[in-house]
Amino acid sequence: MISPASFVVGLPIGLGIGWLLAWGVTRMTKTRKIPVDLTHVVLRSAPEPIAQPEDKPVPKGQDTVTNVTNVANITGPLPFSTPKLEQELTIDEGCQTMPYRDTRGFLTVGIGHNLDAGPIKDLIFPLTRAEIDTIFQKDVASCLVKLDANLPWWRTQSDARQRVLINMTFNLGIGVRGKSGLMEFGTFLNLVQTKQYPQAADDMLHTLWAKQVGQRAVRLAAMMKAG
Repeated sequence: MISPASFVVGLPIGLGIGWLLAWGVTRMTKTRKIPVDLTHVVLRSAPEPIAQPEDKPVPKGQDTVTNVTNVANITGPLPFSTPKLEQELTIDEGCQTMPYRDTRGFLTVGIGHNLDAGPIKDLIFPLTRAEIDTIFQKDVASCLVKLDANLPWWRTQSDARQRVLINMTFNLGIGVRGKSGLMEFGTFLNLVQTKQYPQAADDMLHTLWAKQVGQRAVRLAAMMKAG
């Protein structure tokens, strides 16, 4: 039989251990990523730490894509600040060295690169910073080509507004006019083209997309309005 004294002493200890176990389970649940089948993934021996993009001012006339390999269809300087674009998309998409499932279930790596839609052969994980940068720059290059083909007026916009259009294309894809992707936002695009920026920003915030991405849409709308 347990004596009253032993019960009094043991009760706080038991409660304390139970609380610690509950806290640990909750902590693990909050931080655990959606599991990914890595059966066929080639792994490096040790992860390489990922440095965050630096917010350095870009000298006038030097806003060009740097450290890019085999990026097709890019000629001459870009009309926007690449470091700012990378920093903004890193905030919105994250930067991961290992593949994971995003909120929509797509296999993703690096700065929001969709491996289901754009598979890359012979990747070895975890990715290095240089590999992430190369994949990112190619993804940006693809967005530019699609914007040029579908919205040739987009390059007449300010630096910040061009980054908004690239960010949305990066997130939504270019799509088909009136049906999907950025091209589905017909009213918004017409407002941007005709330089009705406050109305364009307001239109952005009244879309299903804005409800889905939350603060991303709020920040991009503010950029569109302020220029």
